[in-house]
Amino acid sequence: MLLFTQKKVDLMEIFKGIFTVDGLRAIFLEELNAVAISDLQLGEELYLAEQGIFVPQVQLKEMKEDLEKIFESTKAERIVINGDLKHEFGEASQQEWREVKDLINFLKKKVKEIILVRGNHDNYLLNIISKLEIKLFQPFFLSKGILFAHGHQKVDFPKEMKVLIIGHEQPALVLRKGFDRIKVPCLLYGKTKS
Repeated sequence: MLLFTQKKVDLMEIFKGIFTVDGLRAIFLEELNAVAISDLQLGEELYLAEQGIFVPQVQLKEMKEDLEKIFESTKAERIVINGDLKHEFGEASQQEWREVKDLINFLKKKVKEIILVRGNHDNYLLNIISKLEIKLFQPFFLSKGILFAHGHQKVDFPKEMKVLIIGHEQPALVLRKGFDRIKVPCLLYGKTKS
């Protein structure tokens, strides 16, 4: 979920040609001219309401505002949504149908290509995206040695893979002092066993 709002977005190179997008849960991959995001979980607000937790339905609006800043800063022509576009594990809720269609139509005006990798929450997503002419990649998407997999299932890595990008785990740092606690999303990186 992209929910941090700021006026200026800076890029910081973390690997050769791979940048964080300051304050936002996205990375920019220069070689692919693509932004990668994951775990948007559209429809989560309705799910919470059904559990008795009422939150304002602003997720999609704020997400589009953040994506606008990301595209303005990166000039990316592609976006990779690396799993969990929707929240419900089962059939898509009305909110998910509406918001997935809204977001995809928004993205079609911003980028030339939308790449969607299936995540564990994306059951029944094909029903929605088939009408939007978006291809769903499963279990991964590979381009120029960069492999995107959501991270919820085992993947046999092809020899062409040089870099692996996953979502799913949603790593974060928890900062505490007394009863105060704040959770800060973070990126993790490391090397795989050869």
